[in-house]
Formats: sequence, structure tokens, C-alpha cells
Amino acid sequence: MQYIASYVKNIMFYSFLCGCLIRGGNMQYNNFEHEQEQDALAFIANETAHINGITPPSHLSDANVWHQLNKTKNTAFIHSYSKGVLNVTIKTLKHGGESWTFSGWDTVQQCRESNHKPLTRTKPATILTNPQAEATEAEKEKKYRKELALFKTLPKTGAFSYLKRKHILDTAQDTGIGFAANRIMIPIYQPNPNPVKRKGLDVVISGLQIIYSKNKIIRGTKKGGFFPLGDLPKAGSKKQLNIFICEGFATGLAIKKVFHDAVVVVAFDTGNMTIISDLMRKLYSKSMVTIAGDYDGATFAKRGKNPGISAAHKAAYKAIGAKVMLPIVEHGSVQNIDFNDVLIDDENGIIQAYQRRVDCDLKIALAGEYEQHKKTLNMTC
Repeated sequence: MQYIASYVKNIMFYSFLCGCLIRGGNMQYNNFEHEQEQDALAFIANETAHINGITPPSHLSDANVWHQLNKTKNTAFIHSYSKGVLNVTIKTLKHGGESWTFSGWDTVQQCRESNHKPLTRTKPATILTNPQAEATEAEKEKKYRKELALFKTLPKTGAFSYLKRKHILDTAQDTGIGFAANRIMIPIYQPNPNPVKRKGLDVVISGLQIIYSKNKIIRGTKKGGFFPLGDLPKAGSKKQLNIFICEGFATGLAIKKVFHDAVVVVAFDTGNMTIISDLMRKLYSKSMVTIAGDYDGATFAKRGKNPGISAAHKAAYKAIGAKVMLPIVEHGSVQNIDFNDVLIDDENGIIQAYQRRVDCDLKIALAGEYEQHKKTLNMTC
């Protein structure tokens, strides 16, 4: 009962505050207690971020405290209140990063003094660029252009220790990758924003994945990019393809080695799988789509999450009607296993996994959204 009363109280307060801001501040704030004032500032900070396309932390405990937004991108969020002025800053921490600062907008002090603009008329973000970050980005672009020029000169057949070790050297020949002396280069494609008449799907190169013997790097843009093993027809083709979508390049070649006639689309990471599955479904609505996920048992043992399984179900949810295919592992396995590992052990394991495909599990697919929803509502159960 105490939780329900507190929850209703918070909802009533935020609805009241938001209503006042959107209606133009018809209610004066003279009687705000200090605690209510801090709640109001946190609310305004949240709304400012949301309007500008940024997801703030689920709970802003204190002003002038950095809150980490995204561990992968090292992004942090801070709000501060000084001399009647609210500042909201979002900063990327990698390589000096960039800061987006929102200030001088509907603060509590301003709302006390006069009616003000609706919440949706917040001033645009002022981007404070970091010269060091700009130099880093320019250097990255220069390196990418240099690598891209090299890629275009490389032979499309060759030998490489990584591919031999993964048992996929033969399958990699003439797939469109470039063979250098100590590495291979895999082009990352995006649909051409200005398509021209071509036989197959019109794409442009946005980046490269470069695989050395023991490590990998990305040059250019990876987000929304893919690499197809097999021919993709024009967008909207009525042809019924057998499409597999997977995370890694070696995984894709392992599946292609077993399913020769299929088109295997490499998404490069779990974050891209949902984007690519949605794209493939839109491009080829009549095709059968299978999401080949990784089994991240070691990750689950450490963090309580299996991103490979979650990403596979989420991708299948976006590609309506898609099936999920996962490596068959022993119950409670604490190993990270992908379909290249399965191929090395016994390629029949890939066929068996295909025969055991399942429909998307909605609860797994939307787990992240459910958790975020619960946090937003300050729910603990």
C-alpha cells in the first residue's frame, strides 16, 4: 500500500508540473518547498533530454552528479541548478568527446516570475566541440580512406591463417572480401540513398571490418551496415529467398558452408542485428528469415545476461515471421559459442540447430524495453 500511495503521489505531481509548463505556467511556484523544487528540476532535466532525442538516467538522484547513460558509448548526463539557472549537459567521454548543454530555459525561478513557453519549445542544443575530438575524428576518416583505397586494389582470393583456423578458408574465396598479406578486409554496405538501375540490391560501402590474426577493427561507419554472403536481388523482389542473419563474419561463413544456396547477411554486432533484420524484411517481404544468434554462456555467468540470445529474439521480432536459431549446448553451459564453433566441432550441429528453430519469444525480445519501462515508473517489481 505504501508503494502504491507513493507511486500515485509521484504521478500526480509530475502530471501537475507538466501541465503547468505546457499550459504556459498558469500556476506560480512561490510555495515550492526545497524538495519539491529539486524534483521539478530533475523532471525538467529529464524532459529536456527526451525532447532532444536523448534517454536520460531512470533516476536523477542529485544535482551536480554525473550519471552514466551508456557503458558502451561512455556517455554521461548531469543536471545542475545555480542562481536560478538550470543546466543539462550530456557528454560523450571517449577521446575527450562532445558536450551538449541545455541552459537558460524554463527553470523554476523563471516560472515563478511569468508565464513561459510550452515545454516543446525548448531551445536547440548548443554543441560544444572538443578540438581534440575533432582531430581524432579527422584522423579516423583519413585512415578509413587510406584503407578503403587499399581494399579496392586487393585480390578477392587468397590464404589467411584466421580463415584456416576457423575452417572457412574455401568458403571465403570470391565472396567480395579483400586478401592482404596479414589481414582480410570485409566491406560494410548500406543501401544506396540515391539508387541507380542495377541487377541486384544497390549498395554503397560505408566502412570496413579488418580482421588480423588475433584482433579486429572497424574503419568508417558500422551502424546499419551489413555484408551479404550470396546475391541479394533488387528491393521489393518477389523471389522467396532463404535468408540467415548473424552477428559475426566467421559465423556467417560457417552457415554459408552448410547452406550453400542461402543468403547469409553478416550484421557485425548484436546492435546491428535488429536494424538489419528489419531492413531485410522490408526489402524482401516474401522471403524466409532465420536469425542465427550466438550463445553467450560465459557472459551470462558473469553478468546475468545473454546478449546473443536477447539480440536474436529482438531481431526476429523486428523481422516479422522470422525464426530464431541458436547453437545446441548443454544445459548450464558457461561458454560463449557461435555457429563457427559448432562448425569446427561438427557441421551437422548447424543442421540440427536449423531443424530446432523457434518462433520469437516476445518476453525475451522486449526484455530491455520492459526493464526500462519499469525503471521509468520507479517500479521495483
